[in-house]
Amino acid sequence: DGEDAPLERGHAGVATERTRTLEISRSCARGDRATRQTYVPDRLLRGLLPDAILEKFAFWRCHDDASLGGYEKAPSGGDRQLVLTARLSGPLDNPRCDVVRRALRRDDASNKDENDVALPDDLAGFSVDEATPPLQLLRLGGAGAAVSPLALKLRRLDALSHSLAWVEPPEGSKDVAGRVLEAAGDAIGSGISARVALLELPRLGLTLRKRGSKFWCDEHDGFALVDAAAFGIDDDLDRPGDAVELVSPFGCIVALRDP
Repeated sequence: DGEDAPLERGHAGVATERTRTLEISRSCARGDRATRQTYVPDRLLRGLLPDAILEKFAFWRCHDDASLGGYEKAPSGGDRQLVLTARLSGPLDNPRCDVVRRALRRDDASNKDENDVALPDDLAGFSVDEATPPLQLLRLGGAGAAVSPLALKLRRLDALSHSLAWVEPPEGSKDVAGRVLEAAGDAIGSGISARVALLELPRLGLTLRKRGSKFWCDEHDGFALVDAAAFGIDDDLDRPGDAVELVSPFGCIVALRDP
C-alpha cells in the first residue's frame, strides 16, 4: 500500500530505513564534450510528464546541466529518431517541465560538434536535423494551468495524460527551450507567437499534423480533420442531414475527409 516506502509518496519528513539502491549510468556526448547520464525510472516522473510520453521514451538525467534526456524505447532502427529534452522550471513546491522535441538523423557531417543535445553511445552516428524545427510540448492543464478550449475537446477523446499537443518555436526564435507555453488562449496571445503544429492521440492511433490551414492525418494519407462548422450538407450521403444524424448518437468523434 506504499506505507513501507513513504518517501515515494512524498512524505519527506518521515524517516525510513536505508536500503540498497541501484544506480545505472552511462557515458554520452554533447557536441564535442563528454558527460554522463543517470537513468530515471518512469515512476519518479509520473505526474510531471504525460503518460503518453513516459510510455514511449526512457529518461536519463544529464550530469552536466541537470536536464533530462528522453530517448525512444523502441526506435524504428531507421535513419531518423526523436529525442526529448526536459528541464524543470517554476517553484520547488509546484515544478513543471519544459519539454522540447527534436529530430535526429544519421549523418557523418562535421556539425556534430555543435549539437546541444546529449547523445549516448548508441546514437553516436546521429546529429540534430536542422531542417526539422524543434517542437515544444503545450501544457493542456494541471499544476494551476487554465483549462483551454483545446484541452476540453481533447479530453472528450481521451485522458489529457494521453493527449499531446506540440507547438512550433516562437517567431524569430529557433530555440523554444525555457519557455513554458500553456494552452490557455491568453497565454499564447500575450507576447508569445506560437501555433499548434502537431496533435498526437497515441491510444486512438491518430497523429494530426498542421499543414497550411488543415490538420492532416499521418495514419490516413490524404485525409484531413473536418471543421465542425463545415460538417453539413456536403457530407450528406443520399438526403440532407443524414450525415449529422449518423454521428449524432456519439458523444465525440474525429471526422476526417478527403479534400
